[in-house]
Amino acid sequence: GDLTGYAGYKWLSMNYLLVNEKELTQVRMATNDGDVVEKNWANVPLQRNYRTNILGNILTSSVDFNIVIEPAFTDDLEPEVTSVATVADLETAIANATKPTVIEVEPGTYTFSQIKVPSGKNITLVETASTRSAQGVTFDGQFFVTGELYLDGVTINNANATSEGISKSKDNAIYVQGQGKVVVTNSTFNITKATGITSWWSTGNSDEQTEIIVKNCVFNANGHRPIQAEAHLTVENCTFNDQYRYCAQLTCSDAVINFKNNTIVNGENGKAFVYGIQLEGADYGCNDCVINGSGNTIVDGGADSTMYYCECGKVVHETIEWNVETTPVHEN
Repeated sequence: GDLTGYAGYKWLSMNYLLVNEKELTQVRMATNDGDVVEKNWANVPLQRNYRTNILGNILTSSVDFNIVIEPAFTDDLEPEVTSVATVADLETAIANATKPTVIEVEPGTYTFSQIKVPSGKNITLVETASTRSAQGVTFDGQFFVTGELYLDGVTINNANATSEGISKSKDNAIYVQGQGKVVVTNSTFNITKATGITSWWSTGNSDEQTEIIVKNCVFNANGHRPIQAEAHLTVENCTFNDQYRYCAQLTCSDAVINFKNNTIVNGENGKAFVYGIQLEGADYGCNDCVINGSGNTIVDGGADSTMYYCECGKVVHETIEWNVETTPVHEN
């Protein structure tokens, strides 16, 4: 039916949520009319006893929408919006953010060694609205995240990443630790060294709640590692090209892993076989994890390829719950 007070808009969906007095959340909507179409909105403000409306051409456009809270939303949770055109401007905008901030980035390539998103910061990076169409923004360096970082519709390279640190954090495109959270949607990774996204030697347990969410992305791995995670991890509707071996290697404790509807394409620079998920067992291991998987495909993987592989060793098998489409292969 019609949406009262907003001429020309029709209801598509609605829901009731129990929320804190005021908070921000990520909203996901999936529609199915022959093909499944998924839409995601980051930093949507909610307020108890109020109604949040997401308005716009939300079925046909990823950028034409507005968010309105009725009767009024006057708290400082409403995201700040700012624009940048240089690396210096970007660093300043992050440093000056005192509440959730959407940074609209002018098209171009932004080259840096490392940009930090500290604890307490909530940053969304998107291309400026007037040109937001075909990934005209490229970041080449490392994002070091202990706060919250949302990236949508961009290209992410790590050729220029020269950050200091232990081997597991150095030179990755995105490194997240502590209570950090990274959400990447509709983006392309070009990995030329190290790893695309890493939370290795952080934690995914209840004390820290490190979280990585990746949806509708392409990883061009060039023989390198797409994801190494000690975190809660969601990977959905992604394509992995020419990875070293696995899409995601896990060293998790008390974590939930969702790996769904991904395509894995073996290439010439990695191993002769590929895995979707690998549980590391030689040095660190995994325990108390729930692994959910469905709808994944391996292309040209070779005889030794498998979607789920457990390295055993220090993995505590009896605490791992597998809810997956194919039987995991165990090293021993």
